[in-house]
Amino acid sequence: GVTYTDTDYGTNDPSLASNAIHAPNWQSIVPTDWRGLITRNGRIDNTDVNISGNSGKANYFISYNRFAQEGIIKASGLERNSLRANFDVNVSDKIRTGVRMSITDRKQEHNKINFANVYYDLLPTHKIYNEDGSYNGENPVSGNILRSPAYDINGRVDHSFVTNILANAYVEFDIAKDFTLRSSVGSNLTFNKRNQYRGNADPVIVNRGTGGEADVSFGRTTGFLNENTITYSKEFGDHSLKVLAGYTMQKDTYTDVSAGGAGYANDVVSFNNLPLGADATRNQVGSDYRQRTFESILSRINYSYKDKYLLTLVGRRDGSSVFEDGKKYAFFPSAGAAWKISEEDFMQDIEAISSLKLRASYGIVGEQGVSPYNSLAKYNSRNLFFNQSISPAVTLASLPSTGLEWEKTYQTDIGLEIGFLNNRYSVEIDYYNKQTKDLLLAKPLPGTAGDTRLENVGEVENKGFEFTFNSVNIEKPDFVWSSNLQISANRNKVVSIGEATEILLRNPNHAQAGAGAVRLVPGQVMPSFYGAVYEGTYKSAAEIDADQRTGIDGIGAPNYVDQNGDGAINFNDFVNIGSPQPDFYYGLRNTLTYKNWTMDVFIQGMQGNEIFDASIYEHYYGRGPETNMLPIVADRWTTSNPNSDIPRAGTSAGGYRPNSSLNIVDASYIRLKNVTLNYDFDSIAGLPFVDSASVYLTGNNLLLLTDYKWGDPEVSDGGSSTVAQGVADDQYPYASSVALGFRLNL
Repeated sequence: GVTYTDTDYGTNDPSLASNAIHAPNWQSIVPTDWRGLITRNGRIDNTDVNISGNSGKANYFISYNRFAQEGIIKASGLERNSLRANFDVNVSDKIRTGVRMSITDRKQEHNKINFANVYYDLLPTHKIYNEDGSYNGENPVSGNILRSPAYDINGRVDHSFVTNILANAYVEFDIAKDFTLRSSVGSNLTFNKRNQYRGNADPVIVNRGTGGEADVSFGRTTGFLNENTITYSKEFGDHSLKVLAGYTMQKDTYTDVSAGGAGYANDVVSFNNLPLGADATRNQVGSDYRQRTFESILSRINYSYKDKYLLTLVGRRDGSSVFEDGKKYAFFPSAGAAWKISEEDFMQDIEAISSLKLRASYGIVGEQGVSPYNSLAKYNSRNLFFNQSISPAVTLASLPSTGLEWEKTYQTDIGLEIGFLNNRYSVEIDYYNKQTKDLLLAKPLPGTAGDTRLENVGEVENKGFEFTFNSVNIEKPDFVWSSNLQISANRNKVVSIGEATEILLRNPNHAQAGAGAVRLVPGQVMPSFYGAVYEGTYKSAAEIDADQRTGIDGIGAPNYVDQNGDGAINFNDFVNIGSPQPDFYYGLRNTLTYKNWTMDVFIQGMQGNEIFDASIYEHYYGRGPETNMLPIVADRWTTSNPNSDIPRAGTSAGGYRPNSSLNIVDASYIRLKNVTLNYDFDSIAGLPFVDSASVYLTGNNLLLLTDYKWGDPEVSDGGSSTVAQGVADDQYPYASSVALGFRLNL
């Protein structure tokens, strides 16, 4: 970044000279490389061992995996051990049973670094340590106390221990000729303990003078699933029929307890003895409980005639506890048909076409992925100082929802599959159209009424094409080259949002920038970016006089389009300035095999999508010298650079800086996603017990070509909204990896 150090605000107006900002003796300070301080070359170690066998009536599979990863941000990473076992037994000719079980235990070191703090707020002139060796948190210009990433890496504690146990047992019973009964029971148990501690060396803690802070939470999730189906299978002549009917039931329960303390005089016990915290006003305890149940009655009919006319009918009645009485259940039918045209007599003389299949389907699916108890008002706990004492209190977080029902998607699919020259070349083309109605959305509300309320809001449309081409380009005894190309394009549109004209989803920047940078608007892409249209800088007094606009801070100030002509730039001048929807996606895989060598290369990308870059607000306009500026700001307007369209430094200090077209960045990219080189050994001398072996070298994310300068453009920080996509806001850094491994089959 570039730190603002102008001797004045970049104007030839002498009256502004008194506003000169001077960094303290910055020329004599060795710049701090904050990025180098917090990042490293990460490392991944992955080991798999498995044993399998078959004794006729029984077979088994047992595997163990150890995975260890050092994150590219220091003090982040993961250690995981997993054990998995599968057993299947033919009890008799009519009864089969089996068990699936997996146990995973992991320790995760969470990212402890405030990325925005490091990139934008920590100046190169900010020293890591004070003279006495303590961590320095003071901004050398503003005097504000900031978190120290050096302390966060070395002293901050934030990790989780997670244990997951997943088990499933089934039994199949041929109860009569052509009839099979299957019943299964599954359980999913997850235990999660998180420990957090910020100690007395943390400069923020030192500034508060309150001592260390600790938080501990423990959560338990239990899931139970029971599935029962009966299947009838029959073939008679040219006809084949398979009918399935079933009932499933699922119950998930989550509970947790949390506690925290503050005011620890030293860091000896950290989070291990919470009552030692001396600051009673900041001690806390909390608990939570959630439960949801789901059940379904389902049926499916598969019919084929001569294996060239295929029909599938599905019907299911699903029920979810997250909806109110009278709204819990809904029916979701679907139908699909396929015609293998290549099996017809009139196709037998067309040798170039080896397979031709036409298929179509229509169905309705439901979505119930909302939190339970949404029909009840939710509150946040608060501590208030009242009558010379601390009193517990609550504030409204969200209003209760009423009349919620299933979100429904009505989908049509039409597909064509063609194979040429004994399927050496094949093409698959799909068209889909999805209409999602009664969209479940947490609708923002005025703060006085809580933050959000769940509602069934409007309708959204998605339609598009998917194209796949497979080919065997070269096929020789010792050399084969095959390719796979995939291209898809989706067109998304908000059809309706009920009575509202728009829904404001998120403002990634400061509230002063104008709410609703990310919106749902009928007729527009879901979501769309809104803001003012930026026109550059004012180059002369005549331009300023011609606009007759309030709030212009002289020559070199930013200029926006006054859409409604009222002489002011404000929320009413916001228009659609972009969307995260790409024109198309694509992926190309090439596989080359020469004798024992195999190389696989996968390239992937998107074209035409845009990102809302949240860094513009503070770090382009140059609000003040206490933060870093984007490098492009070095070319801003000054008296010696009067043609620049980058605003003069200081023009927006304390002024209105709207979300604008400056925030919109082309996020198109092409990525070398994966390259793998593999060699298979015919045999290994001296190891007669090894059936086969291979060694491989693989690289991921080896090359990225994009105009987006802050890492991976395929990222989105939508905040609490699942539909507020396409926002780039302090994401984890883009990573590339190279791995060397081997496989042994004994």
